[in-house]
Amino acid sequence: MRYFFIFAILFCTITKLTAQSKVTEYCEIATFRKSDTKVKAWLVIGEVDSLFSSVDSSGVHSLQKIHSLETTPDILNYMTRLGWSISFVATMPAHTYFYFKKEFEK
Repeated sequence: MRYFFIFAILFCTITKLTAQSKVTEYCEIATFRKSDTKVKAWLVIGEVDSLFSSVDSSGVHSLQKIHSLETTPDILNYMTRLGWSISFVATMPAHTYFYFKKEFEK
């Protein structure tokens, strides 16, 4: 029984330590409809460098590819393949805003 308590304490300690090494980052993709099927997309990752510092430069570069995608499903599929998940969607008459989040190692 003593070993069970030692294992439980170690497990809780390790779990707490690893949980602190992750940070959640968010980005916004705004789309504007150009035609019935095509859209123009803008990526907003924020202006404070320290907030997005957990994403390496290749990760930010891969996010820039959404500017060349022309349909909303293509954009959503691409972001999902990169590991981002939708956290919020807002629609307006001419625009749709998608907010994505992803956990990164600190």
